[in-house]
Amino acid sequence: MLAVSASFCFGALAATFGTVTTGGCGAADAEDSAMESRGGSSGAGGGAAETSVPDDAQTTKEAEPPESRENLTLAFVHASANLWPFRLCLRSVESGEFYDTEPLPSDPDAVMPHSNKIGVAPGSALVLRHAETTIGYGSVTVEPTLVRVDRLQGKSGLKCSQLVCTESGAHCLLAEDYVTLPSIPIASSLGDAAAIFAIHGCLGGANATAERCGGDPGTAGNLAIKAFETFALPTEELSSGTVRVRAAHFSESADVVLAGSGADSGDSGKLVLQYGKLASPELGVTLLNGDPFLSVVPAMGSLVIVVPGTTSADLPKYQEQGFTLLAPSQDAGTSQVLTLSLAAVQDLSDTSSVPNKFWNSATDFLVALVGDATQDASQLQVDGGENPFFDGYGLHLIAIPLRLREQADAGTEP
Repeated sequence: MLAVSASFCFGALAATFGTVTTGGCGAADAEDSAMESRGGSSGAGGGAAETSVPDDAQTTKEAEPPESRENLTLAFVHASANLWPFRLCLRSVESGEFYDTEPLPSDPDAVMPHSNKIGVAPGSALVLRHAETTIGYGSVTVEPTLVRVDRLQGKSGLKCSQLVCTESGAHCLLAEDYVTLPSIPIASSLGDAAAIFAIHGCLGGANATAERCGGDPGTAGNLAIKAFETFALPTEELSSGTVRVRAAHFSESADVVLAGSGADSGDSGKLVLQYGKLASPELGVTLLNGDPFLSVVPAMGSLVIVVPGTTSADLPKYQEQGFTLLAPSQDAGTSQVLTLSLAAVQDLSDTSSVPNKFWNSATDFLVALVGDATQDASQLQVDGGENPFFDGYGLHLIAIPLRLREQADAGTEP
């Protein structure tokens, strides 16, 4: 069964770029056909080609699972400066049909912060665990469609194929209620694996500026998706108090606003993300070091960091350790532009958890810099304090658990 969670309140690199099409996506209206058409495309997982769907695409037989069943985790990061909260539909490019699911997340518990609606909030992530049970076991190419959360009122229980449709059915959404992104490849893999997808750029509109959205958004916007190549997750368990991390730079405007034109010129002209004791970040582990926008590092492997223990007595330490983002200052030095404790990042990533449980629940995390660094966004930290009206669009960090520990709750106090 596909396990889904919405997080916020969340190798070589192969890129898929492109702007979106708005509505009008063809889809069959059968409810049960998608699960019977999981067979993958023949394209290599590392490819970045955009695949078109033939008009006469036929349903294919489900691929047989390999001897060693894969455990595939997909993470879709909402890194756009103006995209609305969404739910996700996936369509098989090979069969031309949607997989047999409701828009994801569909779990009633996946409610967005400060809301009673299910969805993926700005600056958060949708995590799909055991995705192979839905999309199949081989290499596939899928087409993501993002559906506006506020247009799903009264449509509970309906499948993607009943909502994103061209015929004028009773439940079909309007073209402006969703956007369809370019197709993305997902490679086959044995054992535990993960794939990361960054949804970035902007929808068209008056607030779609080059500073916020990157490039030239124009009147139609430049919303896009980048797919990072599927990578294996180590299967060996780590001792309690240690986790493997990769870091991602998914903030479209951070380099322009914080690093300026000198982003690539020397140590004082780049963004640096450190992990360690907040009182002395210079002694910590460097996670990002001038890495450009849309990068996940290290490209191969991961870094091991130490986190506090699992008991309630360890909770104060989660306020003392965390992440510091350094940027160039006017005196040619560096300044701390974002300081977030482990406890703060946990709260931004999963409000249903607590720090000692969250950071010890997984062996592998992706720590992602997301959000709009411009003055147009409501920022997380204002005048040295936390902004009570933060809506997820401003600059912040989220941590995404990629591989859960076996019996993750064992020995962890609530």
